[in-house]
Amino acid sequence: MVHKNALIVLCGMDGAGKSTVAQELKEKLRDQKIAIDYVHGHTYSVSSNSFGFSEKIISKTRRLLMFFIPFAYIDNLFTYFNKYRRSIRKRPVISDRYFYDKVARLVFYKIMPHWIESFFLKMIPKADFAFFLAVSPKTAIERKGEYSLQQYRRFNKIYLRIADIIGANVIDVERPLNQVTDEMLSIIANQDRIR
Repeated sequence: MVHKNALIVLCGMDGAGKSTVAQELKEKLRDQKIAIDYVHGHTYSVSSNSFGFSEKIISKTRRLLMFFIPFAYIDNLFTYFNKYRRSIRKRPVISDRYFYDKVARLVFYKIMPHWIESFFLKMIPKADFAFFLAVSPKTAIERKGEYSLQQYRRFNKIYLRIADIIGANVIDVERPLNQVTDEMLSIIANQDRIR
């Protein structure tokens, strides 16, 4: 059983299947008569277009963007209290992406240095259940194709490092969807029993 105010987040590189897994997980929880909300983590309170910058713009303004890291943190907090906390007061929430994905992008584009990454990750409001969807770069490029194979490999390393830093569950999504969501539900049930 998922506790009343649980925040369940699904993170991973583009092409990992976050939206598909989130929808299936939501349906399985609803089948168990658990009312649950769904949030897409691309929407931020202030910097709503933060995922929309092109690589060309980022490379030209990288040093300037580094000065905005504290504002990114403030935006994360504002979004958390304005969006996530408000929702999880009523019922559990599944988030397709979370602030961890934003950190991965900041590191990928070399806006956020590694020495800040770890500190930043520990300051972000912690999810009750963080699942990092692991997919091979080859599969990700076949599904999405937004980046080169080398770029997907970089993203993969970043996501695995972030999962390690925050102690997230890494879920292999290169198997049937039913197995993926059953594993996630098992982890949720076991962690909830410990609470």
